[in-house]
Amino acid sequence: GTWCLTGIVTEKPVRKTEIMKYNLANEGMWEEKNRLLANSTGMWLIQKLLKEWNSKNSDFDFSVLTEMAGKSKGFKSFMNVNDKRFMKPTSMENVIKEYIDTDLSRGEIVRLCLEGLAFDSRKTRELLEDLTDRKMNKIHIVGGGIKNDLFCQMVANANDKLVQTGPAESTA
Repeated sequence: GTWCLTGIVTEKPVRKTEIMKYNLANEGMWEEKNRLLANSTGMWLIQKLLKEWNSKNSDFDFSVLTEMAGKSKGFKSFMNVNDKRFMKPTSMENVIKEYIDTDLSRGEIVRLCLEGLAFDSRKTRELLEDLTDRKMNKIHIVGGGIKNDLFCQMVANANDKLVQTGPAESTA
């Protein structure tokens, strides 16, 4: 979805100083359990690019952008998707190009965003594993991002984990 909440279920709140350092949260759950989670950027980047490009007489949708990304060469650069510059840019495309200091095609920009999201999921997973002294066997993705097969495969590859998806509507 727009934002990515990455978490791990624990029996009780995790009380370590790193929780505040990494801006994590303990959240109460059903059956008196806890979820330790991080809030990261999600498909917000792609949503902003789509809106920007369509305002310039393009006729794109998410599937077209994903197809363009899939045909583009990967790993042309690396992007920290949580950088503050991406929060409220006037032009997402220009901010991304300035951030990586190179010119990319639209497909390469979308791929760069998806790769950045996938690698951010790995960084977050590793942090959660370290803080809970547990290893995750698989990753369960819910929300709008599951409609993007390329993204889900990138998350699986970046984490070297099985990715299970669904449901697509998961806000509640």
